[in-house]
Amino acid sequence: MALAKNEIDNLPVRVIRGAHKGNLFAPEVGYRYDGLYRVESHWIELGKSGFNVYRFKLVKQNNSLPPISLKATQIDIEQKHGSNNPKRVSSTVQRVIRDSKLGRQLKKLYDYKCQVCELQINTEAGFYAEAAHIKPVGAPHNGPDLLENLLCLCPNHHLMFDKGVFCLDDRFNLVGIDGKLHLNPKHEISKEFLSYHRSMFGKL
Repeated sequence: MALAKNEIDNLPVRVIRGAHKGNLFAPEVGYRYDGLYRVESHWIELGKSGFNVYRFKLVKQNNSLPPISLKATQIDIEQKHGSNNPKRVSSTVQRVIRDSKLGRQLKKLYDYKCQVCELQINTEAGFYAEAAHIKPVGAPHNGPDLLENLLCLCPNHHLMFDKGVFCLDDRFNLVGIDGKLHLNPKHEISKEFLSYHRSMFGKL
């Protein structure tokens, strides 16, 4: 739960690795401080003993990040935070190349309305919606970038879906919040991907 909280609050965690035979990333003996990591996502898998196990994807951060005070238990609202001249660092990022045409096709199909709440966000640059993958495309899930693995959502429901606040059953009822998914007959959603998403958050 603490790691999931760090993911929500975008707070890094300190990683210490212990010796482990067969693990290429572990030290040969003793313990090693490995630096700061960001919790990118979390999900649930079935463990070897048949119990649910929480998994977390941690991404190593630049070592220039400021240290965290372990003694801090509350925030002093009188203390000033932030910077008028924030530091900038160069980094290399690997990301999955997604087909933007699929997203645009899906959004047009729903007239840029969220499939959960039917909110249509109108900006000065036009309507805005987000294409959400049901089975995440990044590692370790490696979901496909296909129309049957996409939902058209508003930013709020996209975040809620990605964090497991709600899932969808095979009849497209919302699980975790009230309601039912709005569907266009031309949009076929894979029940296999819906089942995978439910398993990620223990909502089988």
